Amino acid sequence: MDTRKTWPGAISAYLKHLRAAGRSPGTLRIHRYYLGLLRTIAPCPALVSTERLDTWLSEHEWQPETRRSAQGVASTFFKYLLAEEILKKDPTLGLAPVHVPDGVPHPAPESAVKHALANAPDRTALMIRFAAFCGLRACEIATLRGTDWDGELLRVKGKGGRVRVIPVQDKTLICELEQSPGWLFQGRIDGHLSAQYTAKLLGEYLPPGITGHALRHRFGTVAYRATHDLLAVGAVMGHAKTDTTKRYIQLDLDPLARAVQAAQI
Repeated sequence: MDTRKTWPGAISAYLKHLRAAGRSPGTLRIHRYYLGLLRTIAPCPALVSTERLDTWLSEHEWQPETRRSAQGVASTFFKYLLAEEILKKDPTLGLAPVHVPDGVPHPAPESAVKHALANAPDRTALMIRFAAFCGLRACEIATLRGTDWDGELLRVKGKGGRVRVIPVQDKTLICELEQSPGWLFQGRIDGHLSAQYTAKLLGEYLPPGITGHALRHRFGTVAYRATHDLLAVGAVMGHAKTDTTKRYIQLDLDPLARAVQAAQI
């Protein structure tokens, strides 16, 4: 029997395929997590049906973004099995696309950023600077190395293993990058901190209700107001589409008020 037709064999072959494609460890962990949940719905991959997938996706109390991620993992997994002729049909073809409502920008207020920088320990303050001043995600901050900095540009590996460059301007960050040959934030995950713990630290010194991710929204908002260049802001933030960048930008109310005022009689 082809062991790839069993859950352990199919998952192992699929993850090996992702590693060969250069997918990041974070991406592998996400796929492994969702496939661990998926394997509970049928004795083997061949017995997974569209109906069972619908039940699986609906029974979890997931946010729309999470539900879409789970469906995406299932889709790429079964497409791989089909391409390798491990299965003869793809049960995800009958799934309806997951609707994700447009996100509402929620940038951290400038007062909150200043308060956090003034009160956080040095290591956490550095994380806050990378999020608020460079637009980095928690998972990207967690895996920063001093060798990612070439004296002018910071190379950041983001979602999907895509690498982008950021011309860091903050002198404190530049100094730290130049003095740290290894991991900037050492921890227990292959020598560095986990993304989850980094996100927790980012939000620890912010006011209640404001998460570390709001620092990234703050960067998008401030950067766009200064440049009005969606492509440039999206490139720094690591977005493949400008529609994604738009969800991070809170429009300045002054131009909106002028637009409404101009229409008055």
